[in-house]
Amino acid sequence: MELISDRWQILKRRAQTEGDPGRLIRILMEIDELLADLEARMAQDDNLYSMSDVGSRSDGDESARDIPRRISGIRSQ
Repeated sequence: MELISDRWQILKRRAQTEGDPGRLIRILMEIDELLADLEARMAQDDNLYSMSDVGSRSDGDESARDIPRRISGIRSQ
């Protein structure tokens, strides 16, 4: 996750200072790829979490006390 955060900061600074429209489009495409990668990782983490938690609750919903544990697990990756 830290690698994504570092890459985001670099791309954000480049986009803020880029004057050439063509280069800006390429930076925005990189940002789009980064967001797609992040979304895929989060979906995978969500699927793994859901699969490991099957049957532990009858309603299948995430309780409020599970959210901090889940967020801290995502941040540590």
